[in-house]
Amino acid sequence: MGTCRDCLVKFCVAFVILCSCVAFGVNGSDKILPTPTRSPSVSYHNYEAVTSLFNQLTKKYPKLAKLHSIGKSVQNRELWVLEISENVENRQLMEPMFKYVANMHGDETIGRELVIALAQYLLLNYGKDERVTKLVNTTDIFLMPSLNPDGFENSEEGLCESKDNTVGRDNAHHVDLNRDFPDQFDSNKEEHSLVEGREPETLAMMTWIVSNPFVLSGNLHGGAVVASYPFDNSNATGDCCTPSMTPDNELFYTLAKKYAHAHPKMHKGNECEADHFKDGVTNGAEWYFVKGGMQDFNYLHSNCFEVTFELSCCKYPPASVLPQEWEDNKESLISFMESTHLGVKGLVRDKNGDSIPQARIIVHGINHDVLTSSRGEYWRLLLPGTYTISAHAWSYLSSEPINITVTEGQTTIQDFTLEPLADEPHFGQYVKEELQKQENHSIQRVDGFLFPPVYEHHNYDKLTMFLKNLAGNYPNITRLYSAGTSVRGRELWVLEISDNPGVHEPGEPEFKYIANMHGNEVVGREMLLLLAKYLCENYKTSGADGNRATYLVDSIRIHFMPSMNPDGYEMAKEGDKDGSLGRENAHGMDLNRNFPDQYGVTKENKIPEPETAAVMKWIKSYPFVLSANLHGGSLVANYPFDDNMDGIYQGTKNPSADDALFMHLALTYSKAHKTMHLGKPPCALTPRENFKDGITNGAQWYVVNGGMQDWNYLHGNCMEITLEIGCYKFPYASELPHYWDLNKDALLTFMEKIHMGVRGFVLDMEGRMIGNATISVAGIDHDIYASESGEYWRLLLPGKYRMTAFAKGYKKAFVDIEVGPEGSSPSLHNFTLLGDDSSQWSADNDYHLLENVAPRASYYSNSQISKLFADLENSFHTVAEFQAGDNLITTALHTLKITHEFGAPEEKKFHILLLGGVYATQPVGREMLVRLAKHLLAGLKHGDTTISEILRTAVIHIIPVVDPGFGSFQEKCNPDSAEKETGTLFYTDTPSPASDALKMLLRTENFDMALSLESGGYFMSYPENKLSILFENGKSHSLFKMFSDKYSTVHPMLSETTDACPTATNYDFKSLSNKFPETVFEKYGVPLVSAHIHCCKYPPPRDIPSLWRENLDSLMNYLSSVFQGVNGTVVDSTGTPLRKATIWLSEMKTYLPVTANLAYFKMALPPGEYMLKASHRGHEDVIKKVVVKPEKMTEVNFILPSVGNSTLPEGYHDYYKIVNKLSHLNSEYPRITRFYPYGETVKKRNIFAFEISPKPRSVGETENSGLPQGHFPSIAFISGIEGGSRGAVGREILLQLSEYLLGPGSPELKATVYIIPDANPDPSYVEISNATNRCTGLGRNSTNEGSNMNGVNLDTNFPSSKLKKVSSNLQPETEALVKWMEKHQPSVTVVMKSGSLHVSIPPYGNGNGKYSQRKNLIPSIPFLKHLGEIYINHHSSMDKGHLRCNESTLMDNIENGTIIGELWKPHDGSFLDYAYYMTNTLPIEVFVDCCVLPEKSRLSEIWEENKQSLVAMINDSWRGLHGYIVDEENHPVEGAMVVFNESNHVTKVIWQDGEFWRPLSPGPYVLIASAPNFLPTTKLVYVADSSSLKSGKVSQVMITLVRDERVFGLPRMVFIMVTGFIIIFVMAVALGGYTACQRRKRLGNYDFIPLPGKLSLYEEEDGESELFRRPLKEDMETARRPFHDDDEDSLSEDDDDDDIDVLMQANREWRKVQQ
Repeated sequence: MGTCRDCLVKFCVAFVILCSCVAFGVNGSDKILPTPTRSPSVSYHNYEAVTSLFNQLTKKYPKLAKLHSIGKSVQNRELWVLEISENVENRQLMEPMFKYVANMHGDETIGRELVIALAQYLLLNYGKDERVTKLVNTTDIFLMPSLNPDGFENSEEGLCESKDNTVGRDNAHHVDLNRDFPDQFDSNKEEHSLVEGREPETLAMMTWIVSNPFVLSGNLHGGAVVASYPFDNSNATGDCCTPSMTPDNELFYTLAKKYAHAHPKMHKGNECEADHFKDGVTNGAEWYFVKGGMQDFNYLHSNCFEVTFELSCCKYPPASVLPQEWEDNKESLISFMESTHLGVKGLVRDKNGDSIPQARIIVHGINHDVLTSSRGEYWRLLLPGTYTISAHAWSYLSSEPINITVTEGQTTIQDFTLEPLADEPHFGQYVKEELQKQENHSIQRVDGFLFPPVYEHHNYDKLTMFLKNLAGNYPNITRLYSAGTSVRGRELWVLEISDNPGVHEPGEPEFKYIANMHGNEVVGREMLLLLAKYLCENYKTSGADGNRATYLVDSIRIHFMPSMNPDGYEMAKEGDKDGSLGRENAHGMDLNRNFPDQYGVTKENKIPEPETAAVMKWIKSYPFVLSANLHGGSLVANYPFDDNMDGIYQGTKNPSADDALFMHLALTYSKAHKTMHLGKPPCALTPRENFKDGITNGAQWYVVNGGMQDWNYLHGNCMEITLEIGCYKFPYASELPHYWDLNKDALLTFMEKIHMGVRGFVLDMEGRMIGNATISVAGIDHDIYASESGEYWRLLLPGKYRMTAFAKGYKKAFVDIEVGPEGSSPSLHNFTLLGDDSSQWSADNDYHLLENVAPRASYYSNSQISKLFADLENSFHTVAEFQAGDNLITTALHTLKITHEFGAPEEKKFHILLLGGVYATQPVGREMLVRLAKHLLAGLKHGDTTISEILRTAVIHIIPVVDPGFGSFQEKCNPDSAEKETGTLFYTDTPSPASDALKMLLRTENFDMALSLESGGYFMSYPENKLSILFENGKSHSLFKMFSDKYSTVHPMLSETTDACPTATNYDFKSLSNKFPETVFEKYGVPLVSAHIHCCKYPPPRDIPSLWRENLDSLMNYLSSVFQGVNGTVVDSTGTPLRKATIWLSEMKTYLPVTANLAYFKMALPPGEYMLKASHRGHEDVIKKVVVKPEKMTEVNFILPSVGNSTLPEGYHDYYKIVNKLSHLNSEYPRITRFYPYGETVKKRNIFAFEISPKPRSVGETENSGLPQGHFPSIAFISGIEGGSRGAVGREILLQLSEYLLGPGSPELKATVYIIPDANPDPSYVEISNATNRCTGLGRNSTNEGSNMNGVNLDTNFPSSKLKKVSSNLQPETEALVKWMEKHQPSVTVVMKSGSLHVSIPPYGNGNGKYSQRKNLIPSIPFLKHLGEIYINHHSSMDKGHLRCNESTLMDNIENGTIIGELWKPHDGSFLDYAYYMTNTLPIEVFVDCCVLPEKSRLSEIWEENKQSLVAMINDSWRGLHGYIVDEENHPVEGAMVVFNESNHVTKVIWQDGEFWRPLSPGPYVLIASAPNFLPTTKLVYVADSSSLKSGKVSQVMITLVRDERVFGLPRMVFIMVTGFIIIFVMAVALGGYTACQRRKRLGNYDFIPLPGKLSLYEEEDGESELFRRPLKEDMETARRPFHDDDEDSLSEDDDDDDIDVLMQANREWRKVQQ
């Protein structure tokens, strides 16, 4: 019975799980972790629980545990840390400190509980477990369970991934704490930037880390299972997969591996899906980049080595897994803590035994030092091995290097005793004595140095050591920092020398020297090291050197970069005179050709090198005023500009706006140099070089594109010259004293020039600083910008100047100022700017639209913009139309169209597209375009003549919201670009509703120009070298530059040569910004420029009013582009528009589009002379010279003389004549036609198709782009399927049709026309050449003679119409046409034949001619007949109701001239049946003449008879239904199908945007749309009549399909309910059966039921005795006395046998009764 029950239970459980899996999609591979019998924790601890537990532990273990709070969270929760040590009140000397930090991301919770469990484990086992006791006795342990308690409280147990918007992961300010620490690759590494803007939790942690001598640390995370070690970030591009190694990489790897190896899962490296970590460890950056991570901060800013441990695949798993997690991690946690004792430790003391704090412990060969604690202790983690270490401290002599050996499992002890230089705190006795001697003039300084220098070359390691020693010995005036790293990871060291290092003092200018830009030009490198030593040693000393050094250090913040190219230096060789080895960086790039250049991009500066990018960021991060770049190989001071526009190699000076000032600065250095000023040929290697006064203009010497000094001047707010300070590039070290002697005074004198000119502050009326104000000087066309804190320095020569200061939201301020003679103090002037009156500005410039300049607390939301535009339409309905949801385009892109007299013809108007919010992270354009719309309409209302004229000339399409993702990111200056921003999706060709809609819009609207408003800098983006114009006078221009200049030239901040942003605009960002306009032009031919109008991608809302004021003039000036260019018409001598004419603009090498009605053309153009050529088939070409003048539209009209009537038939054309004729038409009309082969015949002859598009290609598109297809139906005309003479008439008619549609007087096309004149040209070529007149019909009983060269009639060779099967023996011609049909799917197909005079429609049947058996086609036949009627009704003689052919066999009556094919000539394999059943097309077959091959003299007559019918078919293909099929998120549905009125003709959606066309006659239809995995949708639609079509409208429908979430055909919830009922029913039946079974067993079937002793008859227990093994025999004697059950009796062990007898008797008695 127990077995029966167990099976039943297992069955029910399995059934429930199975049903649940089906209903909810549960993956059967999910694992349930085993639960140990004991665990330290069975639930998660919230903040209160942690607080309570830790307080209890400190009370219980007062000598072992102490509770600290290192700070508070945003929501005021304490950041608890539990210290565990032998004596927590007093750390023993030399006892190392260890920490675990967990729950940095609030929803990564395993580490939190493990730290809590570890605390309890250590305290509980102290004194009991030898290993734990030793660990606690020798290590000061700190355990922080949560760095982010606020985030934990917002997290949810059971969620394996973070909540939306990373709620819980981030702190209460929505900041990821592991992205909030200072990062080594930050562009601004000022000391104050280390703390500014940090979160409370981050600041608390940073303070705790740097204030304590931690040795080792673990950071516990979740979401993977791996040990990750530094560095987490890299200076490489991208976001992952580039290793970033520390100098201690091998040590970190070993530490990480130690944890992973002890973990039963981590060491495998594949615990989580997609995890592939060798040995379970990874370098952080190699996994993915983390900018601002904590483990990197530990290593770079303290002595602590930290490793990050990801502990679980699920971030916040159920608490039930915690015991197993503790078992998995316990050994790893403890063994990692024990690693604190690896390596060497010791004390650093002076000779008196006093400790020396902040002494530097250097391990030679490992570029990472540690400092001693306040007690003189140090700990240096090292792997086993032999090392050389030394100790260094300020005011002490450095120790001698000592060799030590580190062994496994032991800590090496090494103490240091340092000899002091003096008893005074800042200067040693030796220094004091030397100073005293100098005071007494007993000795002189050597070369200006207090301590004689060692003249030697310093490689990277020596240079690093030199700078660190100098910074360590003079910490009160120096700061050593890195501006970045080289290609090979070497630091670009910068030594700052200032009386207040690390701090920018208001009003104090900043100076820089950069050397060794070319790695083999080394003199400057050594000069800067000597200069730094000179300044440090002479600061605050007496004498000339002391006074000079002190003045410079006190009045200037000085920055020296000795080597910009450390990699190149390491490759160079001492003794190199003029070689190039080591000149370039490790990528082989000349860094002085790698900077952005004012005259364009070159192959050398297209991508910035790491060194270049780092230096540009560095320059933008400090308010540098003056600079010099030290080179070698000549002897001259070189000043800007280094290049010129013409690119002439040398000899032509290119002066800057500050040419006189630069010449003075260059002369300053030259004259202070002992030989440079002499002007003689300075170098023996270049005897022809002769520089007057030792200076030269760069371009006059030789052209340098991409040089650093020009970039400094144009983009860095800094005056820089280039100093060539030695004839030999890499002289021997013995020559360095000579170079120092030559350059020392010049280097100092040039620095002193930083004080010439004017300096001051820019303030508002309340005395507050105004940052980034523009300072201009009258007569000098170069502005400089105040710093972010409002300071400015303007270097000027002595003289009188008028200066102007202006800033956003303020009025300009002027001052006349005089700069004193050279050597005098700088002139001081503070500008006070008055706030601008926005109300008055609005009245003067914006029709008093105060809402446009009113302060805003937030941006307009998407819905607010839509409502505002709808209100504008209601108020200005005659000039504005708001389109939203009318079709797939406007569903995604809400558009406001503005033009004069809305609804009037727009053929002569420019169409201008204005885009905002293309990127969700750059929303400023949204605000500008909303304001522009209001401005334009208000101006029109007020009668503004400029606006009225613009709107008469143009239609303005305003789309402020392109990317719908606005609002889904953090509102800060430069939010990280989202992966799915519409602009990015657009140029990467990734589908999305918004990008797809934008593509459709660009494809279907003939935009003449477009503008996108973006941000992230002040610059313009547009395609380079596109639509360029080279005029006869040699000057060049481009259409894009004209549009760009229209916007930028009147903008106060935009300039192509000056970057107005205080922080450098990312070079990659600028490059990527070009991709959007490039894609718009290259793919859609629309000339679009992007204006970036704010330094921030996401400006604060308070800046919007001032931004509007800055951009209004630019926007209006851009719109005024429509007033400048050319326009006109092309007509023939009778005045008839030549609608297919082409206008060739030779200067741009492009065609101008001509409209389809008036043959009108227009184009905005830069001023200049142009040659236009107008062409049209059958007419002479006309060429005219046109002069475009500024702000003038030049009208030029063309009248093309006719050269004869070319539309009359010329007789029958053979294959080659057909090809020549269509090829010629294609060459005449390349922008609207396409001629191409689509397959081959049996004889390998090409089969051609000819296309005519209703929309010309846009400017810039090529034939390879294909013809525009979107939003147009299509019709195909096919002839010659049967080949030979049977297709001859159709061929001639289609050739005439091609010419007619392209000729004068042709109808305006609304559909793409495909023409296949001969689908079977092999027999055509043979038969036409031998043709004679044959007027034989193709009557019902006639034989079919047309075939290809294999003897196969192609009209019997197409895939089966009835069975929809493809023949396995398709002929080449058939296969080619099938593939063509599948690709193009025309809406209507007309097959041209001869030998009768009627229209056939499908089906042609299966040969039995029984129409009655094919009733399923009836719903489609009426419209097919309607297509036939269209043709017949426009034919002069086909509508008589019979064949009207003379042969007696052809007198059949045909109702209305249309007949079903199987009633006319039934056969299988027809093209019509194939096309109807298996493609989207609706096909008909037209027999155009009774004769198969009429006389050629009749071809003109036949053409005229059929012309109107053909045109009617083209026009009617537009009639019907146009729609889109999308899902609930407006994404196109793949594989969708549409059926009308239960027809079996299926219209498939073949376009990527979900678009379909279906020709239909007017009236109501029932539409059924379906798609795989979607529920079918039924819709009643109405097709408009012809009057609506004439007004340009077409019936449209938007169909939304809902995903099919049914299970086994039932809705999901219904299935769940049914499943539940079934389960209940099954369990009820099972329970009933089980109960009955039990009852029966109790009544007598005991021979199969075990019964244990000491139990009642009806009890069960897991320990049942075995079943009776002996069956009862049927002939056993039945008991003669009745059996009575006595509930009070129990069975004892002694009565077992008697009991069995009783049970057996009862069983026999029961059986007897049953018998």
